[in-house]
Amino acid sequence: MKKLAVVIVALAMLCMAEDSFAQEHKKSSWYIGFGIGTGDGSCEVDGEKVTSDEWFEGLITSPVLTMNFGVGGIVNPKLHLGFDGSLIRQEGSDHDVERMVQINNYLFALKYFPKGEGLFLKAGAGASSIIYDVLGGSSSTYSGTAILGGLGYAFRLGKSFNLCLNAEYSHQTYSNKYAPDNSQFWNLYVSFYWFY
Repeated sequence: MKKLAVVIVALAMLCMAEDSFAQEHKKSSWYIGFGIGTGDGSCEVDGEKVTSDEWFEGLITSPVLTMNFGVGGIVNPKLHLGFDGSLIRQEGSDHDVERMVQINNYLFALKYFPKGEGLFLKAGAGASSIIYDVLGGSSSTYSGTAILGGLGYAFRLGKSFNLCLNAEYSHQTYSNKYAPDNSQFWNLYVSFYWFY
């Protein structure tokens, strides 16, 4: 949580600063982009919270990977609407056991830029899935629904290219009796978006 607090403070400070890369431009009708970063998550199973440390207890774990992909339409300079996909993934292993867990979001999302550029707020809702994989054992995938909230700052580095800093939180729920009751994850990532 300390990482999230640091990023939020940094984003707030950036919002007060002038964009040193500003130049004349006009957003057109669509956008596309992708991002990569890190984060953390947990699940709730039968009313008990299960953290990634507990799921991978005793295993050597990989870094937590988060990814993002977005594409959609620019309604006006302040409002973007479209598809937003994100995931969080981690793996753990020792000599005899390998485990992986991955949570995916497939969302209809909107981004709101209060000043038309720079700071933006993001909200989304849609489908989700969680994948558990134990090497030599079972692999299970459960579908569900998800909601997401976040904020970020887009640095315009060219006529259409933007380097963005992002902080997001999403919550997933599942209806299958073998699935977790719910899951959640936060992610911090750098993204590269083109506003055409």
